Amino acid sequence: MMVVSQELCEQFPGCTVVWTHRNPSECVASACSLYETIMRMAMEEPSVDPMALGRAVLRYTELALQKAEASLSLLGERMRVVHVRYADSVQRPKEVVKAVFQQTDMAFSADYEARLDAFLVSNAEQRRRMSSLNRKAFHSYRPEHYGLSEPQLRAAFQGYIDKYRL
Repeated sequence: MMVVSQELCEQFPGCTVVWTHRNPSECVASACSLYETIMRMAMEEPSVDPMALGRAVLRYTELALQKAEASLSLLGERMRVVHVRYADSVQRPKEVVKAVFQQTDMAFSADYEARLDAFLVSNAEQRRRMSSLNRKAFHSYRPEHYGLSEPQLRAAFQGYIDKYRL
């Protein structure tokens, strides 16, 4: 993250990054499932070890969050970061967008608001249609399949969860 953050600052002086925070204990199993799916496309199925994958994704996620936090503290005022809780963006997307605009001193025009409203209506309809389809066709996963547990994941990320009220 540090190199990326420095590059962002150099290429986009005064940039703002919107960092969406989601509870890692809810995301790690999903990431495992995604990586497992990709691996199964390129490898022989018996060679994919879900337990090893779970350990690797857990460690990678821990390191990525640590490096991101360290990067931000080193960059200080050279890069503005707006922190957004994922749950808020799902529950109150328009309010979150307005808050981001306000924190970044960007104008929230009537035209933009109308386009945002139209998108939200369209997106809600798409989600309704998808949820009415056969749920078995959708991606499903459980941390236990990867040798992980909810308490273990929560403990691993408790500091981050508390910091961002996740």
